[in-house]
Amino acid sequence: MKKILSLLLVLVMAFSLVACGNKATSDNTEKSNGSAATEETKDKEMEKEKVQIEIKADSLDALEEMVNKDVKDTIAALTKDYDDLKIELDTYDKYKSNVEKIEAFYGNVLTTQEAFTIRLREYAVAYAEMILTSDSDFDEKYGEMEEVYDVIYEGAGEDVYDNIYDGFLEDIL
Repeated sequence: MKKILSLLLVLVMAFSLVACGNKATSDNTEKSNGSAATEETKDKEMEKEKVQIEIKADSLDALEEMVNKDVKDTIAALTKDYDDLKIELDTYDKYKSNVEKIEAFYGNVLTTQEAFTIRLREYAVAYAEMILTSDSDFDEKYGEMEEVYDVIYEGAGEDVYDNIYDGFLEDIL
């Protein structure tokens, strides 16, 4: 009984993540349809459209590879931006006189992290859908659902946190 209840709670959580994502998108669309839509709102909407990914994985292992590649690519892109900024602003005087470049870098990190978080949710939903539509029995599905957390949130999330927040963002201060 506990396993069925746990599986049901995982499903509810997955669907609530999808529902929250859809509500945020529709809220932003409603705001942009108003008479006072700003350029910033339009830019954010365009960024959210870019976040949508097509998940083409025929197995849980293939999906895990997609997640790991996305993590690696995201970290590599931000690390490259940081390294370029560090080379360009190699003295304290250059750092002080180029505050706008530093702010732009932080903005890029934030935007990239937001998009990555949305992609992680999409991966989690795809992962859950693969498990739930499989021919596995409830015990196997229950065990596989624990992998969603391990692969996506614990694995990918920790990699991003360690490399970005405990990594170069800590160094830049």
